[in-house]
Amino acid sequence: MNRVCVYKITGKLLEMQSGGDDRPDLMDMRLDTLRQNGINAGYKEDEIDVKWVTDAELAELTAPTAEDMAAQEALAIKAKLADIDIKSIRSIREWVAKQSDAPQYAKDFEIMASTERAKLK
Repeated sequence: MNRVCVYKITGKLLEMQSGGDDRPDLMDMRLDTLRQNGINAGYKEDEIDVKWVTDAELAELTAPTAEDMAAQEALAIKAKLADIDIKSIRSIREWVAKQSDAPQYAKDFEIMASTERAKLK
């Protein structure tokens, strides 16, 4: 068995401790430890729920929510976009530097980049 402290408003798992159900005379005290930890973390006593749960119930509490999965997907998309942006900078700089009316600083950056790339060969 596992003991958990859950934020009632969101259902979010705040803390989990495994075991401790071997001594029935200590089971309530062990839940009180979780309750006190929740209060010490800044939650009000009536906002938290401490209880014993099975492994299956714990798996439900720790399963990613749709919100968690959407956030992960958004992070992956942002990483792909950053990669695309980084990869496109070189081609944009090269194109700009070739234009007859390109600012000198753009031409200078392309010369510096070409010089550094040549060192890699």
